[in-house]
Amino acid sequence: MIMLDDETEIVLDDELRQSILEKFVPWLIVHYELDELYKDNRMAAIERMLELLKTDKIFDRKDVIIIATEYEKNRNDFLEFLSSVDDVNFERNNEMFLFKAVSIFETMVNEFYSEELKFRYHFSLKKVNDIISRLSAEEKLDWLLQITSGDTYLDEPGWNKIKPFIRARNFFIHYKPQDANEHSRHSKLLTRDSLIEFFKACTDCYDFLNVRKFEGIHEYNQLLSEVTEIFKVSPYQNPK
Repeated sequence: MIMLDDETEIVLDDELRQSILEKFVPWLIVHYELDELYKDNRMAAIERMLELLKTDKIFDRKDVIIIATEYEKNRNDFLEFLSSVDDVNFERNNEMFLFKAVSIFETMVNEFYSEELKFRYHFSLKKVNDIISRLSAEEKLDWLLQITSGDTYLDEPGWNKIKPFIRARNFFIHYKPQDANEHSRHSKLLTRDSLIEFFKACTDCYDFLNVRKFEGIHEYNQLLSEVTEIFKVSPYQNPK
């Protein structure tokens, strides 16, 4: 159960509650630098975490960024669902598939910058959101990336494969009668094969960005992954 205020409560089923715990508890353990204690004494680390939460009020702060990098899972889930949909339903919903695919790509880029700007420059949540929301994907992968890593992704072959899908998504969302002559060009991208190729290019971009991540991010993510795996297997019991 989650209490929203004095009168409102949400009852969670066991699976959803466990999913929430697996995301937030390991993050809090790493945030409070309790990972070594957690590996040796699970309950002592949890108790200390709860003590800190009482005074820290971390979720009321505006400078805290919780990052969940799930591009690979989102991509795989999308492609699995794409392969399971019959031709009739795909044709009826092909624009929605396009919207979702581009959204997964843009989320991946935003997650990259959420980490970069937090760890490299210690930017606040507000400043990170301001930057992410104001810039296009092209700007993020060009001059902003040059500032953070010295490189641009726009010179890579993958960008020329990704860009048409972003333009097609924008076309179908902001369709205007005078744009009718462009409909055929953008519609050619609304196929299963095209979307599969799109994600190959997205993964190339994902790998490109990962290589250029701030060094501390890899260390942090590795530590978070280790604590998360421990929590999934044995959240409260100490190793024998």
